Amino acid sequence: MPTLYIDKELKDRCYFITITVVDWIDIFTFESYFLLLISILKYYQLHNKLRLYGYVFMTNHIHLIAQCSDMVKFLKGFKSFSTMQVKLLIKQDNRLYLKNLILKAKLNQRREKYSIWNYKNWPVLVESDYFFEQKLNYIHNNPVVKGFVEDPTDWKYSSARNYELNDHRILRIDTTGELD
Repeated sequence: MPTLYIDKELKDRCYFITITVVDWIDIFTFESYFLLLISILKYYQLHNKLRLYGYVFMTNHIHLIAQCSDMVKFLKGFKSFSTMQVKLLIKQDNRLYLKNLILKAKLNQRREKYSIWNYKNWPVLVESDYFFEQKLNYIHNNPVVKGFVEDPTDWKYSSARNYELNDHRILRIDTTGELD
């Protein structure tokens, strides 16, 4: 399972999280993969009281600003379940070249036979409003910087749409900015 750097005393606090695909392989290039990530996060929102304050899904990584009662448990569960489901999608889509890339990925040789995610996580505790706003702007501008869109609200899989357009159709997030 992934290496987590979360103080056990602070496991229920809000974190800025980046989860990267091994060797930065572009796996999330079809809508079905984004929909899978959304459904998993919705599950955690409903069953594990995950609070999302911001997110963006890119082709080879995701960023979250999130809080739940046990961030370590959430990250382990999210990565484990999404790996199993993505593996099925890769097979279903007949993109076996991705499976081979993942199996050969250098970071994947650690402990798990098959994982789409980088082994290490570096969640950063959100300790101030300034840091929160800085990271929220960073994730919303990620698709713009990569050249995918000109305006952050044009990227369908980003909370920029929640904040700027009050559009919660893709994924409901907490836009009040009030952290527990």
